[in-house]
Amino acid sequence: MVSKKAFEKIGGFDEALPTAAQDIDLCLKLQQAGWTNVTLPSVVAIHHESLSRRGQKIPKAEIAHFYQRWGQWAYENPWYHPGFSRWSEQPAMRLGIKAPYPWRKLL
Repeated sequence: MVSKKAFEKIGGFDEALPTAAQDIDLCLKLQQAGWTNVTLPSVVAIHHESLSRRGQKIPKAEIAHFYQRWGQWAYENPWYHPGFSRWSEQPAMRLGIKAPYPWRKLL
């Protein structure tokens, strides 16, 4: 959840990302503006990733737009726990792999 004031101050969702990553972009914009993202472990939320896309791929232009905006923050965010893998879309432990997520291979 985010307050309306904070949402509007950072410009809300990026319309150049209609398919995916709007949530991540929003969180990074909030961090950049000085707000803190907080995880509440007692809250259970179910997110059906990509359900509305029904197998459609994310356009490469959107991936490029996201990474042009966020660059290193997108794969080396200091708030992302270093024990988690960046090679998996599902939460997974790193298991010794220290390479950053190879986002350039997606383009």
